[in-house]
Amino acid sequence: MDIDFLYISAHPDDEGGFTGTMARYNLDEGYRGTIANFTLGQGGGNAIGPEVGQSLGLIRFEELRKSLSFAGVDRFYYLGFQDFYFTQSAALTDKKWSEQDPDYLCRLIRVIRLTRPEVLVTMWPGPGTHGHHQLAARSAIRAFNLSADPNTCPSLIEDEYLEPWQPLKIYISAPGDRSSIEVPLNEFSRSAGMTYANLRAIALRNFRTQGWDRWNTVPSQRTDSEKRLLVKSHVPVGHPETHFLEGTHIPAGSSPPGVLLKIDTESYQVSSNDPFEVHTEIANNTEKTFENVTIELVLPDGWNTSENNISAGNLSTGDSKKHSFVISPKGQVEVNTQQKVWVKYTAETDGNIVSGLNYTWIEPTPPIHVQVQPLFDIQYYREFAAETGTEWLTPNLPTRLPVTINGDNTVTVQVSNTGTEEISGELDFDLPDGLIASGNYSFSLQPGETSNIKVGIEVSDTVLPNNEHSTALAGTVIAKTGSFTDSEEINIYALPSLDVSRTADNPVIDGELGDMSNFSSGRINHVDTWSGEAESNDDASSDFHLAYDEEHLYVGVEVRDNDVLCHMPPDRIRNHWYGDAIELTIDPFGTSTDVSTTFRASIFPCSTESFEPNAARYGDENSGAMSDVSPGTRVASSQTESGYIIELAIPWDEMPNRPSQGDNIRFNLLVYDADADDPDVGGDYGKSRIGWGSVVGAQQATTYLWPTVTLE
Repeated sequence: MDIDFLYISAHPDDEGGFTGTMARYNLDEGYRGTIANFTLGQGGGNAIGPEVGQSLGLIRFEELRKSLSFAGVDRFYYLGFQDFYFTQSAALTDKKWSEQDPDYLCRLIRVIRLTRPEVLVTMWPGPGTHGHHQLAARSAIRAFNLSADPNTCPSLIEDEYLEPWQPLKIYISAPGDRSSIEVPLNEFSRSAGMTYANLRAIALRNFRTQGWDRWNTVPSQRTDSEKRLLVKSHVPVGHPETHFLEGTHIPAGSSPPGVLLKIDTESYQVSSNDPFEVHTEIANNTEKTFENVTIELVLPDGWNTSENNISAGNLSTGDSKKHSFVISPKGQVEVNTQQKVWVKYTAETDGNIVSGLNYTWIEPTPPIHVQVQPLFDIQYYREFAAETGTEWLTPNLPTRLPVTINGDNTVTVQVSNTGTEEISGELDFDLPDGLIASGNYSFSLQPGETSNIKVGIEVSDTVLPNNEHSTALAGTVIAKTGSFTDSEEINIYALPSLDVSRTADNPVIDGELGDMSNFSSGRINHVDTWSGEAESNDDASSDFHLAYDEEHLYVGVEVRDNDVLCHMPPDRIRNHWYGDAIELTIDPFGTSTDVSTTFRASIFPCSTESFEPNAARYGDENSGAMSDVSPGTRVASSQTESGYIIELAIPWDEMPNRPSQGDNIRFNLLVYDADADDPDVGGDYGKSRIGWGSVVGAQQATTYLWPTVTLE
């Protein structure tokens, strides 16, 4: 059988998200699957240097081959892009891959035209995950839309005779609680002789370079499901869906394979007051004639069409019929909610009645639209969604709003008139206790006009839970006119700040903090957790001290840890999350949109041979052993009765920018804690991660969620 599935990812299957699914369909149902993987582990990723990075790519190639063999996948393609340091920026990934190949999308379209899959499955394309994962998923969606266009990547036709090909369905990893189809992991694989959960756990253990051989020492006992969300289908779909290949190889309800059924609208957002068009198409690619074909729409409440159904006559093999419906509001329409518009066909064939369904999404909107000006990552994704016709996924991405506790915060609120008449009104805010909005909230807008309203947000430290230093909150901005209301939910991140004094007395970097006692200071408690769980301040907490002069930023960190592990060999400069360590994340610009223009350092306080620090730059543009890539940085450590001390002097000249007196930079301190009675050398014993700023689970890679430090 031809290739039916193409799974499009970045990195090996490091999250285990598709191994069980592939196994079910490949091993036990006789279908074929393949994987297109963007990255090969090239470059200096993981702070190990480019010479090791090339070898890592070859190792991961073999790891993936072994893992996929458990799922019955015998064909996969590496697209050969650089697997660089951890980032949550799709824009940075796009920049680096484009530098390597401006037409990198053609590498994926080449695989699609070569293997001709009916179904694409990929990752979640939106912010909040690894930037490589995001861009792999966005590339999959773009390729789904473009691979049938002969004007896209024409060299594939001219040089390799790879004709255009249109996949019929595309799925992504399900965001939150939204899903179209589920594959239970506790079902038993007849071919493998085990559950899909256990099969996946064994397959994952092959990824030794990512530590899965340690994390999955026993077969997984998970009994949940792998979930996927249908993004687009050109064929009838099950209602509900039960199989990826419904409509392509097996019937979708009573609709046989071979029927093309499309539905689309002019735009995802439609006016609640005005008509809009729905475009439909049916094509009969089966071997039998369809007689008395009818097409009808099933509309959400509040909408109507003058043509409830139309006759498409008879459709012989290869025939098709297109029709556009005009949809109008009939009375009150529910706004700002996602709604499905269904198309249904009915036909007679070979003496039987057959029918099939497909759908698209709309969101009716009032004539007024309000939003907090989105940060770059959300805006970048929204532009992609508009380009690819996947705007209906964006409600899973509330605008992020970082604010400084006891600081000056100015927020831009955008109010737009999308209607045909002038509107006037004012803003309102529903904010948690401790947050107060101030400013002139009134607006008056002509049709098509947008106003940017500046709003001050005052944040008191009363928003903080008990003994925490940062917190994640939720709020709502509301725009009201005489007749209409619009609102937007906001994810609010309240962050600490610190004024750091210039010092004339250079501290001695010796692991003793007496000469830093008068520096500006901050604290991290065990409840300032962004991953795992710390038991008490004795288990994991820290005080830190900061100062600067013209040449250096000085950092002193005293960590309280009642079980300090020194189980890393002295040449280990990576995997600081496996043991006891700290990480510094510094944005010397204060405005960086990704980690490429930052300075990130990871430091083990000790090793298996001595209580001497082992430091590296990790996860920025100049990763590697500190002695190699930032030789001017001085580091010292010492053991204390309650834990350990790490002290640093970092030259501004070894950062991507030299800030000036009065500038705001971003700085965060992260403390990693591990416990073990008899640890193996280099083993993963990570238990908790705490931080001065600790509002998301990828705190180390999200620059705008690092607290602000002012150089006084």
